[in-house]
Amino acid sequence: MNTDPELIQPVQELLKNIREHFPAQITIQVDDQASGRISHDAAQQEMQKDGSMILHVYDQTDLNYTISHELLHLEMYLKGFPAMGLPVTTSDPHLDDQIAATGVAIYNSASHLIIGAEQRRNGIITKETEQAFIRGISDVVPAEEPNADQGDDPRFFYRVLTLLDGLAFFADHEDSLPAEWLQMYPEAFKYAQRLYATMTAKVIDSPFALRRAIVKTFRDFDAMLDELGYMPMPHDQFVALSPVLSERQTKLEFRQVFDILHTDYLNRETKEKAFLAIGKSDRQMAFALPLKELSQDAALKIYDQKAADILKQFQIGYALRN
Repeated sequence: MNTDPELIQPVQELLKNIREHFPAQITIQVDDQASGRISHDAAQQEMQKDGSMILHVYDQTDLNYTISHELLHLEMYLKGFPAMGLPVTTSDPHLDDQIAATGVAIYNSASHLIIGAEQRRNGIITKETEQAFIRGISDVVPAEEPNADQGDDPRFFYRVLTLLDGLAFFADHEDSLPAEWLQMYPEAFKYAQRLYATMTAKVIDSPFALRRAIVKTFRDFDAMLDELGYMPMPHDQFVALSPVLSERQTKLEFRQVFDILHTDYLNRETKEKAFLAIGKSDRQMAFALPLKELSQDAALKIYDQKAADILKQFQIGYALRN
């Protein structure tokens, strides 16, 4: 195990910058395993009881890529890019896991468009990195069975979302996409391309643009489920994406920016029925109100106050739109 890995200059500078601005000590811990493959689950941010963080790398294949990837996720957090939360439960653990897994996959792929672009600008992604990333999918994700009905294969959506992340990795470098993916996953690749086109329909260059891309991809993924004969997932009411508001919106009454939705989901914090703040413009949950009950009079009082005051009252983080 190594706690002081050798890193190239751009990654050293990124680490130094994150350590200067992150409100806790960051230690890097690297295991001895090296698979020769790159996977985005090869590292994890582990918060400690004393408030410090260990960036634990389980696979040391291309440390510069994996460590910079995790650091850039932290940098996006520090810059106010929207955070994702799962504040409610359907009371069905299996369904919760499905919605959470697909929501996280879409959120991460959109974030990886920004992270990958920064890594390429700094020369962190090399030809060797690309080959290790390709192996991380081709060697792990089972190929489709020829002539099989992919809609009946429980691994179909796993393939689709894994390939969506692969397309995000090769953004603006489509010539490097491996032909083997199209041969191994012809149906899944087609649907991954559709989601990718939705996600990248507009340039993702700001917190607002990232949030918009994620919401639109949620909608398209749920439409895809419906088309394939599956029940759509309620990403709009189950996944919270922190608000990105204009200065003007923060000064408006809460009712002009959000609707309060009474649901049958349970708030994980209060253990009671959840009250959700849904964005008026995109109909996506921004946060769950941390309240055990909410009368009509109490709701009206919230609606009457400025959006910024309610966000401050409930300690809801948000970003200001440029």
